[in-house]
Amino acid sequence: MSWATIDAPSSQTFGHTRTALEPLTDTLPPDLQRRLTMAVTLVYGIEALIATRDACGLDPEEAQDVMRWAASALLEKAMHEAPGDARGTG
Repeated sequence: MSWATIDAPSSQTFGHTRTALEPLTDTLPPDLQRRLTMAVTLVYGIEALIATRDACGLDPEEAQDVMRWAASALLEKAMHEAPGDARGTG
């Protein structure tokens, strides 16, 4: 079963995240790609921007930088967990 066929939110943010991570389909197992998609969805979009601006008090530029950093960290973690270490180092 493809990760894309598993019940998942249908929000616009989720759809954009899934599309952006689609190139990893042959690299990550479906369950890991689904988890990465869910996690990245949490760190970008309007909800994440509101949290970084209101709760953290960041200016727009720093908020975007933090969101980018978080998404990058999640991607690195997923690649590290992939069979054979998809970063090409294992």
